[in-house]
Amino acid sequence: MDMIEVSAKTVNDAITEACQKLGVTSDKLDYEVVEEGSSGFLGIGAKPAVIKASVKKSSVEEVARVFLNDVFQAMNMEVVIDIKYNDEEKSMDIELSGNEMGVLIGREDRHWIPSSIWYLWW
Repeated sequence: MDMIEVSAKTVNDAITEACQKLGVTSDKLDYEVVEEGSSGFLGIGAKPAVIKASVKKSSVEEVARVFLNDVFQAMNMEVVIDIKYNDEEKSMDIELSGNEMGVLIGREDRHWIPSSIWYLWW
């Protein structure tokens, strides 16, 4: 995503506005302060703070790990997630381990839960 330029009364206000415009939290925001801004004298000659901001790029592994953590938290499961991404082949191996792995497979239809997780991912 390209950088956007945001101006506000303070740098913190500009960061907040950039987060709102880009739809991310501040920990997922890359920004560069263009101008600190100043309050001027009695409000005369005040200059706004200006920043350039963009969304941080996430690795494929990070996105997959966050997604799976959210799913397993919603299921109240403690799962160890091991992810290996092969950049040459553009493939990802995900190994899940824990005490409750049988819940993921199910009893009757052995593919409905993994298929559901795959559906949520896409």
